[in-house]
Amino acid sequence: MAYLTRTTDALHHTAADCFIVHYEDWFTRPVEQAQGLLTYTGLDQFFSGNVEDALKDVIKPNLNRAVYEDYEVQNEYVLKLYDVLKDCRGADFDRQRLMAVVKECRKAMDGFKGWHMEARKAIGQLSQARDRLDKERNKAEELAKVKQEERKKAEELARVKQEERRKEQELADSLEKMKQAEERLEILHNSISYRLGHTLVTAVRKPGWKTLRLPFDLAKLFGAALAGRKNPKHAAAKTSSTKSQGKKPASRKNDNSQELETARLKRTDLIRQYEAAMARIAALENSLKDGANPEVATPEITEAVMESNRLLLELKDLEDAILEMRIRCHARSMSPRKNVSDQNRAKICSASGINNGSYQRIRRQVANAVGNFKKKFTLRPPRADRLRRQMRDAWKKPGKNTVLLPIRLVRHVLEVLNDKRKKAMP
Repeated sequence: MAYLTRTTDALHHTAADCFIVHYEDWFTRPVEQAQGLLTYTGLDQFFSGNVEDALKDVIKPNLNRAVYEDYEVQNEYVLKLYDVLKDCRGADFDRQRLMAVVKECRKAMDGFKGWHMEARKAIGQLSQARDRLDKERNKAEELAKVKQEERKKAEELARVKQEERRKEQELADSLEKMKQAEERLEILHNSISYRLGHTLVTAVRKPGWKTLRLPFDLAKLFGAALAGRKNPKHAAAKTSSTKSQGKKPASRKNDNSQELETARLKRTDLIRQYEAAMARIAALENSLKDGANPEVATPEITEAVMESNRLLLELKDLEDAILEMRIRCHARSMSPRKNVSDQNRAKICSASGINNGSYQRIRRQVANAVGNFKKKFTLRPPRADRLRRQMRDAWKKPGKNTVLLPIRLVRHVLEVLNDKRKKAMP
């Protein structure tokens, strides 16, 4: 077919206006063939050498590969064309007979053009399929990268949740320790030793009437201590006061609980949506593996991945908001003495021998006692250090230091009055 195609095309496009040379003639009569070519091309006017000497170094016997009868040609059109071409040599041959055979061969070959077109079409479709396959391979690689990023974000979300649980545990432990410390502080505020120290500080802060009534106040505290030992209501009042520290107003508690519950429900909804998006991505990937149309499945996968990313970011922000709400709720619960009920306050006042009207005033005096003491007295540094040390020992080590504190305070007062009297003398 290659021989037939090349030969018929050459003869058709030249209209048989050519010089025909047979391969085997170069080995049987090479000089005649060369002289004919020179004459046909017009080069004989310019060639002055010997043709036989020129062909001696070009045409060699070992180059003869012509075989006449060993191979039998089966195509009848090739046989027809070759039968005509055997009689055509040089430029003098029957062109009409040759062109008739060429036309017949080309007509027969045109009958098989459909196969050629189908093969060419199949090759084009194969090329397009390879291009689509490359595009899908690139999309699959991008999808793999997106899935890897999704896994990283899921791992980051798991780490954030674990960190949140750890911080919640630390916050719960801190709140428990703070609650125990507040209970101890409440017990210390209601203890006889603290009230004794407060009474002494108020008596020394402004010498005069309170200094004179110090023995009566001490006797009242002594009676309250004896009454507290005999009557266990005092201990019950302190216990109820301590328990009431952790209570919050009902309205605020309900508002905080409702807000936190709404955030938790929203978090649950977002988690369900995220799981649905991941399930959709997995289903689309399976359909793509089963042979679905990539041009339709790939945009849907991209859209589902973007939706999962958005849900993941919203979920992370919501987790942070829930953590802030929990911290705010715990912070609001850390105001124990502001939420003490009037009934428990009355029990504390009745058990300690203090009327209900002076309760808030005593609290302010306790809070400002040390500051007021520093403002009212201008002692010399050694005396101030000694007084501060004695007050600290009476507070931290109840016993002998607490019993001797009134005498030491009276001594300090007398020293101050003596210094003022000496300064007033001429």
